[in-house]
Amino acid sequence: MTDQRSDLARLQRETIRQLAMETARLQNRPAPQVIWHAITMALVCILLGVAIAVGLTLLGRIL
Repeated sequence: MTDQRSDLARLQRETIRQLAMETARLQNRPAPQVIWHAITMALVCILLGVAIAVGLTLLGRIL
């Protein structure tokens, strides 16, 4: 089972790397810039989701 998990993890990393490289090529930008942009967008989305959840919780308590 651990061999399958490690194989899947390796495949996932390789797929993400290929996707980042292809995105960088299509956008004609360096790969590290594309990767940092994706990480930044993911963090912004997570923070926005947390803020919405907290806001809805507080709104529910008020009402």
